Amino acid sequence: MGKHNREAWRYLRNVKSCLPGSWKERRMILNQLRPAMDVFLFDKPDACYDEIKSRFGTPQQIAASYVEGKEPEELLKKLIIKKRVLGAVFVVAALLLTMWLGYLAICFREVEKSADGYLVEGEITIVDQTE
Repeated sequence: MGKHNREAWRYLRNVKSCLPGSWKERRMILNQLRPAMDVFLFDKPDACYDEIKSRFGTPQQIAASYVEGKEPEELLKKLIIKKRVLGAVFVVAALLLTMWLGYLAICFREVEKSADGYLVEGEITIVDQTE
């Protein structure tokens, strides 16, 4: 595929983003699509996105044809695994955020304790250390 045709690269990125499955499966599908695109781009090196889309189909259509060839149980298993991984990532992110906020609260409290003076009903009183 020509390195200069940005529309072809954009089309492949869109196809990749629509495809379900692992990165290996997506790469395999894209590797099957690239030779046909190379032939097409050899004849039309300045093809626009719409010409590529009309020749090969929309990225959603390519993803749909891939999904049609899969067993439903296999797709459901992959979706469940993906859902669990996303859930674990969310829990870890929430835990890290909570720990960070706790650390900030402790730091803020230490700064308040080390300040010269004290707070009484909205007024700051400065303690004079002269004898």
